[in-house]
Amino acid sequence: MKETGNKVISFPSPVPSKADYQRVKSSYSIKEIKQLFGLSEKTIRRWTEQGIIQASTAAGTSESTYDFQALTQFRRVRELRSQGHSIRQIEAELQGQLHLFRVQAGRVARLLTPFEEALLLHEQGDPKAAEHYLEAISEGDNTAEAHCNLGIINLEQGQLPKALDNFTLSLKSDPRHVEAHYNLANLYYDAGDLQLSISTSRSSIISSAIWSPLQLPWINTGSLNRKTKI
Repeated sequence: MKETGNKVISFPSPVPSKADYQRVKSSYSIKEIKQLFGLSEKTIRRWTEQGIIQASTAAGTSESTYDFQALTQFRRVRELRSQGHSIRQIEAELQGQLHLFRVQAGRVARLLTPFEEALLLHEQGDPKAAEHYLEAISEGDNTAEAHCNLGIINLEQGQLPKALDNFTLSLKSDPRHVEAHYNLANLYYDAGDLQLSISTSRSSIISSAIWSPLQLPWINTGSLNRKTKI
C-alpha cells in the first residue's frame, strides 16, 4: 500500500517552546521597523522628519515609535518595493497620501476598531482580547493580523492545533505576513519538524524578496550539519 503524500504534524503535550513567537503590536521601534521591512534607519528617520510617516516619542527617551497605522504604511512600502518601485516613487505615493491622513487626523476622534481594541487588551493581558480578535475577523478588520495574534493566544493557552490554523489563515489572508511566516516556522520547529520549518521560512522569503528574516531558532545551531542560510 502506498503512503499518502499528506503529512500529519504531531505536537507533544506540552510542547517545550524553543522559539520566540512574534505578535503584531500596537507600537514599534525604529530598530524593529528596520528589521521587519528591510529599510535603512536613515530612510525611516527621513520620512519621519518630513512627516510622511507619523511617529511618537517613547516615554523617557528621544526615540521615535510607530503605531499600527504607521505599520500599515510600512506594509504598503514593502508591497510597492516588491512590485519594483524605487524609493523615490514610493516617497511620491506616500506624499500623495499625506494630505488625506492630515485631513483624517483633524476630524473628531473616532472609536477604536475591533482589532485596535483587541491590540490594547492583548497588551494589557486581558483575556477579552481573543473575543475582539474574532470580532475583527468577522468584520474583515485587519484579518491577517487578527489571526496571527489569535494564534499567539492559542499558543499561550496550549492550543497548538488552533495556533497552527490561525497562522495558516493569517497567511491565506496575506501571503506576505512576516509575523505569521515567522510563527509558523517556529511552530513547526517546536513540533520537531526542522525541514518543514526551514521550508516555511524559505517560502516566506520567496514570496517577499525584500523580507529581512527574524532570527529563527535553528539558524546557526547544531541542528544541521552546517550553518543554515535562508
